[in-house]
Amino acid sequence: MNKTELKTDFYRRYSESSSYLCFSRAGLLCSLLGDVNIMKSRSLNCSLSMCVQVYGRAVNGDILKLEDSDSDICFTHHLGNPFPAKNHTLMAISRLVSKNVKGAELLADSTIPHFFNSDREYRAAVINTFLKINDTECENLPELCAGGGNPSPYASLFANRKGWCTDTCGARAERVPLPLTGYKLVAVQGRKKTRHRYAEAAALLSSVHSVYPHITSFAEVTREQVEVLRRFIKDKAQFMRLMHIVDENERIDAAVDGLEQYRTDALFKAVNASHESLRRLWGLGREQIFMADRIQEHTEVKCARAWKNGIIAVVGEDDTDRVINALKFDFENKMGYKPYFCVADTFGD
Repeated sequence: MNKTELKTDFYRRYSESSSYLCFSRAGLLCSLLGDVNIMKSRSLNCSLSMCVQVYGRAVNGDILKLEDSDSDICFTHHLGNPFPAKNHTLMAISRLVSKNVKGAELLADSTIPHFFNSDREYRAAVINTFLKINDTECENLPELCAGGGNPSPYASLFANRKGWCTDTCGARAERVPLPLTGYKLVAVQGRKKTRHRYAEAAALLSSVHSVYPHITSFAEVTREQVEVLRRFIKDKAQFMRLMHIVDENERIDAAVDGLEQYRTDALFKAVNASHESLRRLWGLGREQIFMADRIQEHTEVKCARAWKNGIIAVVGEDDTDRVINALKFDFENKMGYKPYFCVADTFGD
């Protein structure tokens, strides 16, 4: 539902109050370069226009009420009591309780398609609304949301704006212009789950640290150090992944330099090179390779890259339907089923 419909639904569910409404939203996070899910690595990310949006307002007392627009079940909790350990969103709120926060009524809605996991976007939107209700800020907000995990996705989600992307590493996220007027971001997703190898990447950083104790993130590793590490990393597949991550740092540098001058060609070149590197050094699934190969046959497609269980591509705005229909036909003939498609702009609260 849109923002106005969600507001109407909020007043239908909750009784009248003099408290003013607060609103936040978080768009589906997309890595254009690098991978925001690899701990302590660098990535270039934007938020897509499919989003989780949340309305909320303060209430008297210490009661927290949270509902989703597609359900009539209301989660009710006293802020002074222990939170359910398995609910990461509520656990993140629990870390704010020591700040003497107010009770709240919250209503969340998601326009993110079902074939994407939107847990992080949901958490970011709920937490951000809760902070606005309490008129407070949190210096370590990405770490609070991550709860000891990877803060990079949350750093990007909170920093992203429409027409911008973020150069992210850990809790650091710096905005970079993303001038994609006249283009759409087309996501294509298959049904087969892709093995992303995030655990292997974490182990890889430990191997780097054992040789270079001063290095704390992949962003610090140089090409010269990679050549030295060749002698210590015996697993060829692991070494190739390290090569990809370090090369990706250089591609991000080139893309950022270009985007700061509003040169989208630098981004397109880096994204295409990143996909070829993923294919050669990281290892991609048959479906991802097929999607990228087919979609890049169209001159209106400026770049395409493996992302999640499929690809993300930048396509001329007037050509998206034709490109999608052609890929849908080719993919179904080859793989025996239709992939999922969605078309988006960049987005941020």
